[in-house]
Amino acid sequence: MLLEIQRKFTIFFSILSILLISPQITGRPLAVPYADAELIRRIQEIFVMDTGTAVYNITSLDEIVLCPGPNDGETYCREVISHSAKMKTIRSEQFDEFKDDFKDDLLPVEEVIASRMDIEEPVVETTCTSKSTLIYPESAQSKDGKWLLVVQQEDFKQGVLIEECASETTKCKQQFSYRNMVVLVGGDLKKEMVKLPSACECSLCAIEAQHG
Repeated sequence: MLLEIQRKFTIFFSILSILLISPQITGRPLAVPYADAELIRRIQEIFVMDTGTAVYNITSLDEIVLCPGPNDGETYCREVISHSAKMKTIRSEQFDEFKDDFKDDLLPVEEVIASRMDIEEPVVETTCTSKSTLIYPESAQSKDGKWLLVVQQEDFKQGVLIEECASETTKCKQQFSYRNMVVLVGGDLKKEMVKLPSACECSLCAIEAQHG
């Protein structure tokens, strides 16, 4: 089974290497549908890929991340193609060092908002509608714009609580923060800071309040 997976990845990367003539795009997806139709057909024979699949880290064949579905403007992927196969390459003893990091955020939404407001700067009241969700991202964007594989296995999961704007407008702006997560890099586990949605801020509320 493992040999079959390795064979598929070898074929896939050989095909995808043809696409690397494109200039490097930091933190932005290469839209697979715009590539040569024949190449897409051959790739789809190996992996089940939606026409909206986004390809990240295109300048490094060993670190390519494939996110199915639309992902514009997001900094994480809930699912990554062949993520489970890559997780199976992790040696069991590698988890020991990070066992305390595999847990879920369990703070109630009210408590999370209260802790975020516990700062010295003036708090701006928000009228923007947002939604808090516990997610298990399989990939997320690092500080330098690189997409990393987040470690998620059956017995080793990292659930993170995020807050996203119901709809982003000129008034309501999505805010992000960085947090440590255990990721797989070059076959080894390590902690990296990744960018995740943390709040929906009303950028005009303070001005509106001043003018009644």
